[in-house]
Amino acid sequence: MPSTDDRAKRGSDSERVVAGTGLSLSSFAAANDAKKLQMLQDVMQRTQVDANQNTDLVQKFLNAIGWADHKPTLVADEDALKDAFEGGQRQGATPYLYHTDAPVSTVPDARVFADQYQGQGRQYASNGVAGGGTYFAPDPFDSIDYGYGARSSYQQKGFLNKKAAIINKQGSSWGRLQSDFARKYPKTWRYMRNNSYSNNEDTIIAAMHGYNVIKNWDYYTVLDRSATTVAKKGHHGASFGNIGGGRGTDRNPWKHN
Repeated sequence: MPSTDDRAKRGSDSERVVAGTGLSLSSFAAANDAKKLQMLQDVMQRTQVDANQNTDLVQKFLNAIGWADHKPTLVADEDALKDAFEGGQRQGATPYLYHTDAPVSTVPDARVFADQYQGQGRQYASNGVAGGGTYFAPDPFDSIDYGYGARSSYQQKGFLNKKAAIINKQGSSWGRLQSDFARKYPKTWRYMRNNSYSNNEDTIIAAMHGYNVIKNWDYYTVLDRSATTVAKKGHHGASFGNIGGGRGTDRNPWKHN
């Protein structure tokens, strides 16, 4: 992985926010505490979010650095996904992964959210214990919990492709990156903690060091959709059966692999 020092050579401390909404990730990595804080304050104040996006710092950060605009690699269906997966396009030995979107009060059909992950619109950064991003589980039944078992939840299947740069939250490297950040940039750290949902600031630390996926035990938080290959055809909650509280037939959303 590229180090912060390597990135510093490609950026300048004098660079801040570009055109009010764009943020140079290399400049952010190279900046001192005061400059980092100013950059994030600019992002929070000036960066626009879409109607289906969070309004916290992490969502705005992903929008500002341009990652929320990146698209996943789409394939037509599960057969095409299997061909890509077995054809050497996945990252290392990572497994098939499943993402389920849940409906919300303002958007009752989660398909609206699923559509943006099929290449429409910018990425929505969910909140969770391992950063703000799109959460994937290695098991379809486990992923259903992300949709709260709702009839209108929508599940998609995919895998991490060669663009995925993964940091393991249980590894020693992650603990060192996080503690070093808090020690070197205390004002920025406090600002991040106060302007994002709990643990979402993990995303900013990971991105600053060149990682676009956070692994937490067997689960993955995708910070950049381009790190994924996803089957365009998914399943609505109505087909989940009684699993997780859904309704409909008893067939599985996806067969196990």
